[in-house]
Amino acid sequence: MIVWSFFQIFMGFVTNYHQLLAMRFCLGLAESGLFPGISFFLAGWYKRREIAKRISLFFAGAVLAGAFGGIFGYALSRMDGIGGKAGWSWIFIIEGLMSFVVGIAAIFMVHDWPDRAKFLTPLEREMVFLRLKDDVGIMQEGQFSWKVIRRAITDWKTICFMLMYIGCAEPIYSQSLFSPTIISSLGTYTTPQSLLLSTPPYVLTFITTMVTAYFSDRTGLRGFFLMFWSGIAAIGYLLFLTIPHTHPGALYFAVFLSTCAIGPCIAGVISWSAGTFGNHYKRATSMGFIFSLGNSGGIISSQVYRSQDTPRYLVGHGVTFGFTVICFISSVVMYLGLRRENRRREKLYGPAPAPGNHHEWDSEEGKKKWGLEGLSREEVVDLGDDHPAHRFIL
Repeated sequence: MIVWSFFQIFMGFVTNYHQLLAMRFCLGLAESGLFPGISFFLAGWYKRREIAKRISLFFAGAVLAGAFGGIFGYALSRMDGIGGKAGWSWIFIIEGLMSFVVGIAAIFMVHDWPDRAKFLTPLEREMVFLRLKDDVGIMQEGQFSWKVIRRAITDWKTICFMLMYIGCAEPIYSQSLFSPTIISSLGTYTTPQSLLLSTPPYVLTFITTMVTAYFSDRTGLRGFFLMFWSGIAAIGYLLFLTIPHTHPGALYFAVFLSTCAIGPCIAGVISWSAGTFGNHYKRATSMGFIFSLGNSGGIISSQVYRSQDTPRYLVGHGVTFGFTVICFISSVVMYLGLRRENRRREKLYGPAPAPGNHHEWDSEEGKKKWGLEGLSREEVVDLGDDHPAHRFIL
C-alpha cells in the first residue's frame, strides 16, 4: 500500500502520456496483491462459516468507495489551479496521501497470522489455532512444495472459480467505469448529477452484500446465493438490452438491479474459494490464479462500452450479460461437483470428524480409516482438500 501510494502521488506530477502510462503500470503492479492478499489473510483468521461476513465487509468498503469516490473526485477536481496544478492532478495527490497514511497505520495494526499476533497472549494464539483446526483439520498447516502448487493449478475447482470470478468481475468493472456515463445517457444530466444518481445503487449494493453474507455464514451456503444473485444480475442486463431508451425510469431500475446483484457475487466467490482450498499454499496459489483471471475483466470492460454505441450501449450490455451467465453456470457446476464429491466421500469413508476430533485426520488410526496407510504426516498434510476427511461448503 505504501509503494502504490507513492506511484499514485507521482501520477499527479506527470507531464505527458508516456509518464502517465508508466506510473499507471507501476500503480497496478503494486496494488494487484491487495484483494487476493487480504482475502487470503482473512481466511487464516476465521472459520469457513465466519469468513463471508468479513470478506463482504472488506468488499463493501470498496463498494462505498465506488458510491462516493466519484463525488469525492469531482470535489477534488474543483482545486483546479491551486499550486499551478490541474484539478485531476490533485485527485491523484490527495488520494495517494490518504493511502500512504493508511499504509503506515497498517504496519502496526495488521498482524500476519494468529501465531504472530502480538496483541494476543500465547494462550489466545493457541486457542485461535485450535478453533481453526476444529474447522478444517490439518488444512491450516502445510509446507511449500512444487507438488502442492502443481495440484492447485491443475485442480478443476481452480478453473471453475476463475470462470466464476471473471463472470462477476467484468460486470463490476463495467459498472465502476461506466455507470455515470450510462446514467447520463438516460437524460440531460450534468456530470455532478450523473455522479449523484450513480450513488444510490452502490448504497443498495452495500446492503445486499452484507445481508447476503450474514445469511450465507448462518446457513453455511455459498452456491445458492451465487446462483440467485448472478441470475438477478443477468436479468438486469437483459433489461438493458430490451427496454427502449425512451423509458429512462425502467433503465435506471435496471442499474439498481444489476449493481446490487453483482456485489454479493464478488464477495461470495471469494468467500467460497477461500473456504474450499487447502492446505495453506494450495489456497494461496489457487486464489492467486482466480484473481489474476478475474482482474482481466477490467481490460474487457474498458473496451466494450464504446462511444459510438451511445445511448443504448448494446455491445457493452450484451457482453456483460454473457459474463453474468458464465458466473451463473460456473456456480451451478461448482455446487453440483462439490456436492457429488462430498457424497462420494461420505459413502466411501463415512462422516467427517466431529469438531474437536482433528487428531483423526493424521493419527495412525485415522490414516487407516481414510485409506492413507503408508503416508507420512507431511504427505497427509499436503493432500489438503483432497483429504478424505474434508467436506466442502456448498
